[in-house]
Amino acid sequence: MPLAIAECSHGPGQVRHDCDILPIIEGCVMAVFEVPREGLRISSRGKAEVAFARQVAMYLAHVVAGLTLTDVGRRFGRDRTTAAYACRLIEDRRDDPAFDKRLAALEAAIQSGFSRLSAAERAGQGGNG
Repeated sequence: MPLAIAECSHGPGQVRHDCDILPIIEGCVMAVFEVPREGLRISSRGKAEVAFARQVAMYLAHVVAGLTLTDVGRRFGRDRTTAAYACRLIEDRRDDPAFDKRLAALEAAIQSGFSRLSAAERAGQGGNG
């Protein structure tokens, strides 16, 4: 089950803002692809390297976090069809074993980071009740 839905839902498809996984995805993509956060959200296409990193982030937001393509597009300042295109492009690139390994490592890092964030939030809530 996608992390954002499994860990932080109020109801079907409703993700709490305080459990937002997008900053974790962006941080991991920024580190791996060496692009600035602004590049991931810039309104223009930008350089090819930045556009590709954004497509990876959009793919991860959809696949790992379980965001709808509409939500992914909105979060990155794009249309849902652009998000769908990014997901198809990245999925096709996974046929390359080296790229697939790199993406699997990114997915694992995001899941680990989000699990730690969720655990820390649960621990913090335990003392308040």
